[in-house]
Amino acid sequence: MADKVHKTLRLMPETAERVRGLMADGESETAAYVRVIEAGLACLEAGGNETRPPEEAESGGGAPDQGGTMRALTQTIEALTAQLEIKDEQIRALTRITEESQTITKQAQTLHAVSESKTKELTETTGEAKEGRGFLYRLFH
Repeated sequence: MADKVHKTLRLMPETAERVRGLMADGESETAAYVRVIEAGLACLEAGGNETRPPEEAESGGGAPDQGGTMRALTQTIEALTAQLEIKDEQIRALTRITEESQTITKQAQTLHAVSESKTKELTETTGEAKEGRGFLYRLFH
């Protein structure tokens, strides 16, 4: 069995109360503190040694790694929000381009239809003149 080291700690009353609230039935206060410290160490070692900012430590709120997790989540949300705004602007720009393209296409189709009808009218008019009249009539009239 490993040798144990004796340490004296000064805790805030809220912290001591929280540890007492975590005590299992039949568990000594010392065993509860050891269990809480070991769990806290395991959590800190797994989470990259993130600790709470001083204002959170004084208030006693949250677990030790919540400050780092909350900062990471906040940064992720901000990054995703920025990306979403960029995508929304891209969609608006593409919608404007598509609408302009549709307008141009409709105008081109209308112009083509008018051109085709004029060509057809000229062909029909010219065709009738050739069939009904002679060369000299068409030349002088």
